[in-house]
Amino acid sequence: MNMQDKLNKLYADKWKSLKDNAFKGACNPLLIKVTDEYIEADIKVVIYGQETAGWNKDLCDDFSMEYLLNDYEAYLGNDKAYFDDRDGCYAHSKKRIKRKNKRVFWNRRGFKFFTEQLKVDSDGKSVAFLWNNLSKIGKASKSGKATKCIAELEDKHFNVLKGEFEILKPNVVIFFTGPSRDSIIEEKLEAKIEQFSSNYTEKRQLAKVVFKDERILGVRTYHPGYRCTAKVRQKRYQKIIDKIDKIRAVI
Repeated sequence: MNMQDKLNKLYADKWKSLKDNAFKGACNPLLIKVTDEYIEADIKVVIYGQETAGWNKDLCDDFSMEYLLNDYEAYLGNDKAYFDDRDGCYAHSKKRIKRKNKRVFWNRRGFKFFTEQLKVDSDGKSVAFLWNNLSKIGKASKSGKATKCIAELEDKHFNVLKGEFEILKPNVVIFFTGPSRDSIIEEKLEAKIEQFSSNYTEKRQLAKVVFKDERILGVRTYHPGYRCTAKVRQKRYQKIIDKIDKIRAVI
């Protein structure tokens, strides 16, 4: 099976159980559809956010796996043909993609900064990016941390985070999740959070994420929405770029 077939099987094996136990207030799960660019890239980068922020409304609504996979692909790629206001539906509206591109996770305070910097400085090696979240299922109507009931629903019926990671085989993983979610990274991805620096404050700002496969570079920093000056953020991000530069030669 190819990478996408493996992801589809991972999701399909848990889909019925998830739907059978769905309840109002939980949103649909974030299902990843990989791009050819990612599959073929020399350097594969996955950037994790915190929660899904109402992804595709309510889990009790009738959304298929195929729809959710295609929506992920279009959303990640800013597909103009998809967001064309064709049916008056917010899901396909230009307003939705404009709103996305203004969000701090996606603009140059976050995701876009790394896509631009790493593609420019890639020393001839191809680089591709995917997006994921630590919480695959969030609140249907609000952003913010998943409720206890929603977290339990995911843990019992859609615990796919580790399986996704093993299928995607990233070279670089960046967590925009902040120190408050370190325990989730350690538990669900069987990783360890370690210090780059002996300074406690600096560890909260930027930490090393060590996986069983130590060839993978993992870093955890604050969410782009965390309040700090542009200068402080830029300094922190440059440290991440520098660490990625050091491993390029061996990828």
